[in-house]
Amino acid sequence: MDIDARERGAAGGPRGYDSISAPTAKTNLVNETRSLPWGNTEGGRATPSFIQTRRMGMHLGLDTYARSWLNVLLVFVPLGLVSGYFEWQDYLVFTFNFLAILPLAMILGKATEDIALHTNETIGGLLNATFGNAVELILSINALRAGLLDVIKATLVGSILSNLFLVLGMSLLCGGYVYMEQKVNPVVSEANAGLLVMASFGFLLPTAFTATMSSTEKKLHLDENVSLVISICLLVLYFSYLFFQLFTHASQFANEEEGEGEAEGSDSPSLATAMAVLIVSVLLVAINSDYLVDSVAGFSEQLNLGSTFVSLMLLPLVGNAAEHMSAVTVAIKDKLDLSIGIACGSSVQIAAFVSPLMVVISWILGGSPRLTLDFHILESVCVFMAVLIVNTMLRDFTTNWLEGMVLVCGYFMLAGAVFFRVP
Repeated sequence: MDIDARERGAAGGPRGYDSISAPTAKTNLVNETRSLPWGNTEGGRATPSFIQTRRMGMHLGLDTYARSWLNVLLVFVPLGLVSGYFEWQDYLVFTFNFLAILPLAMILGKATEDIALHTNETIGGLLNATFGNAVELILSINALRAGLLDVIKATLVGSILSNLFLVLGMSLLCGGYVYMEQKVNPVVSEANAGLLVMASFGFLLPTAFTATMSSTEKKLHLDENVSLVISICLLVLYFSYLFFQLFTHASQFANEEEGEGEAEGSDSPSLATAMAVLIVSVLLVAINSDYLVDSVAGFSEQLNLGSTFVSLMLLPLVGNAAEHMSAVTVAIKDKLDLSIGIACGSSVQIAAFVSPLMVVISWILGGSPRLTLDFHILESVCVFMAVLIVNTMLRDFTTNWLEGMVLVCGYFMLAGAVFFRVP
């Protein structure tokens, strides 16, 4: 039984509202879970990993990017480089480099997926796990070199919240505009839940720890040590999860991509071309993001915006550009499983890989103070609540446009709170 087909047949289009009832759809969902192109459906239950759902979603979502109007933003790449080199006004440097990184982030994501198409499932998964959030990692490293620890924290937390609230919310909203109701593979929604909850615990623990300390000097020293221990544990957990999915239990997941994924990947560029594009885009992102980070303070002051608002709400939009475009695109194509894999999978990579990795890098580079996982009470509570709200939205394995509106409104509620927050 194809619920979506019945909806289209009832009303002559995908927005047919005289379709099968919601209770019936939810009942059938358990017995008729839709298989993804790579799904292992033994026993009637598909088992895609979060790496696989994110890979396929990014590939399908960015497949038409070469013909996208967003390519016109590439004109800001040289403008950003020139403005930063000649030290123009900070608001110009920030604006030009911000707009320059948007298309570069999408090109970087597309190049990563094109390289993965020339490899096997294991190498492709590792590539996605490493370069999946390269823009956020590059931005954070540049901020760390400049000693802007608060910018790093706000950007990382903002990336998680942007993925869970804005990217996923817009996917549900746009998908719900086309289809009355969309099904969610239970395995996809559960695949990211464990790591997201554990990462939220890893963020809350240092914040609660420092809140119980009285001595400021001793608090900072102990907070650095606690954050290092938690970061190592999160990295071990993340790589253990990858090892579980890609090696020890790989037979339970997909090892072949079929159907639409193969068809759309047939026109992919050669491996040499994809690698060249990846290298050039990484270099350009590194330079543009360096100028972007250096101009945050001046941009915030000149426009009378708090640096926390700029770092928490604006900078993550750069890193999530590729995810946002891909997730919305595949949701409109009624592939909501892939949208969830993109949004939640990216959040997992930021929370369990990029954030703890930055803490470890700050220890390796030395200097004082070091980066910690104490993201302050507001940010930590927002991450925890975001994970809770998303799990609540997906608990019945069906979605509609109203649930997307809930998440989008949650994002703007957060933006309002951060905007009026006293530095």
